Amino acid sequence: MAGRSIGFIGLGMMGAGLAGNLLKAGHHVTGYDIVPEHVEKFVAAGGTAADSCAAAAQGADFVCTVMPGPAELGAVVNGTQGIAGAMGAGALLLDFSTVAPTDSESVAAVLTPAGARLLETKMTGTPETAVTGQIDLFVGGEEGDLELARPLLEAVCERIHHCGPLGAGAAMKLVFNTLGFTMQMVNAEMLVLARKAGLDLDLVLDALRGTGMWTGILENVFPAKVFSRDFSPLFFVRLAQKDVRLATRMAAEIGAMTPFGNMTHQMFAMAAAAGYAEDNVTSHVKMWEGVAGVELKR
Repeated sequence: MAGRSIGFIGLGMMGAGLAGNLLKAGHHVTGYDIVPEHVEKFVAAGGTAADSCAAAAQGADFVCTVMPGPAELGAVVNGTQGIAGAMGAGALLLDFSTVAPTDSESVAAVLTPAGARLLETKMTGTPETAVTGQIDLFVGGEEGDLELARPLLEAVCERIHHCGPLGAGAAMKLVFNTLGFTMQMVNAEMLVLARKAGLDLDLVLDALRGTGMWTGILENVFPAKVFSRDFSPLFFVRLAQKDVRLATRMAAEIGAMTPFGNMTHQMFAMAAAAGYAEDNVTSHVKMWEGVAGVELKR
């Protein structure tokens, strides 16, 4: 499928890596982003710049969107220069944005009259793994659409999980993120308690290592960001707050309980209000540290 025409909208921290891998695979990619510097880097990597979302989508076989949330995705689809009026019959939208299942359903409904279709392609990972192609994708949509897009998706990811029909990809991504963020909260709470109780942090970690309580959060995330006091953003607090809000709202709509998810959302809301909205997601640890008067520093 090399050489297919792709429109790409959203060339930021994650989108840049995805678009770069599509270019490396030999596809013609036309990109748009509201930040000029993102477009400049994309063009330097071999991409073609568009001056609007509609221009990026015009005549494309596939359109990729990587948006911060539902509002931004809705504007890209439905705006004055949105993609809904530019995508032709048979075109397929691959949406990598983290949104709710109902948001995906709304987007699909807008595309249907023109004969275009939506495939949810929700991603895990970091900007670094997006560049190296080591992300996973949670796909929601028709099997035929997945097979049509598979060569493109395999150029940007390591594993593809077909979660079910439209909406299932978004649901899986919300479950995945909320579980990860809630685990971060619990780890931060207990490590701060241990430090406040006078325990050596290395001793605590050594005791946990090799047990069922040892996770990638303790192995990788906290050493890289919390223990080193590096809170430069790989994933913003404000986006984590949005993701968990969508998950708890989804739970309320379908009749599930998320008391721990609700607590996680409130902690992110507090962290954002404290001035950490644009910092890395792990900045929530400062809320626990501030109350206890200690730092998780090695």
